[in-house]
Amino acid sequence: MPRPRPPRPDRRQFLRAMQLHRLEGVAAGTCEPMSAREELYLRFVDEGLSPDIEEFVVSEPLLLLERTLQAEGTWVERDPADGS
Repeated sequence: MPRPRPPRPDRRQFLRAMQLHRLEGVAAGTCEPMSAREELYLRFVDEGLSPDIEEFVVSEPLLLLERTLQAEGTWVERDPADGS
């Protein structure tokens, strides 16, 4: 008799886990930020703040929008310190 398989994570759980893994890697320096959201998280960590990592995890539609805008080159990177 085959062993029962553990339940597979649904798509939302997978995307959340992927984003958490990326953010932890960005903070640890094992990977480079790929988005303004990840850069902002890294900036907070570098400044010695302890941001809530959950606040940097976005829903699937927002993640897809972020990736699409970056791929199209329409993503506008703005420095919040610049005031623009």
